Amino acid sequence: GLQLYHPANLWCWIAPYPLGCSGSACVGRSDLSNAFRWAFFYGPLWFAILLVTAIMASIYYFIAKQQEVILAEAPPAALFWFLGKEYEPEKTKADRDRRFARQAFWYLFAFYLNYVFPTTVRAIQINGTPPFGLLVMMAIFGPLGGFFNYLIYIRPRFLRNKKKHPGWSFIKKISNVDEEDHKLGAFRTRSTMKPEARARMVAEAHYQLIFERK
Repeated sequence: GLQLYHPANLWCWIAPYPLGCSGSACVGRSDLSNAFRWAFFYGPLWFAILLVTAIMASIYYFIAKQQEVILAEAPPAALFWFLGKEYEPEKTKADRDRRFARQAFWYLFAFYLNYVFPTTVRAIQINGTPPFGLLVMMAIFGPLGGFFNYLIYIRPRFLRNKKKHPGWSFIKKISNVDEEDHKLGAFRTRSTMKPEARARMVAEAHYQLIFERK
């Protein structure tokens, strides 16, 4: 075999040779281990991350142009229009789009936070030894992808309860079920559209789909 399955810092994975070996006991292929790591995991991983980043940036920029919120601003500042202030009592369509965009942004940020330290460690290992502190950060953030996604997933519920019940504890704000949880999914983003406006929007979309394409 290729003899590439060895301890790799925190777990057994593709590694050049057994940890702590010396002399003839170091049997492995350091050239293939690095190539396999990047060809079959980190390469496809960061291609996917950068592709998602480019797609989301293009979508955000397109929406910003449609809503005329960028005005005299130029990229890249215009790409972060969704981080602007939400104008609560007007509850405009721009506010609603901004909330959805912000929620999507946090999912992408969690993706980066989850893999930036493991990627840095493996990049350094191509020609050297990563510092211990970086290995600690890899051990902390590497396994937390699901936890980060969970926090983002329940974020809309937390924001609703924070606004309605500012005196509640953090645990109660993320655990208390309210009427909004069952309308469009368990933890939907707060809607800023009234029911009649939403129904009118759906009807107009159906009309365009059926009649304008004939």
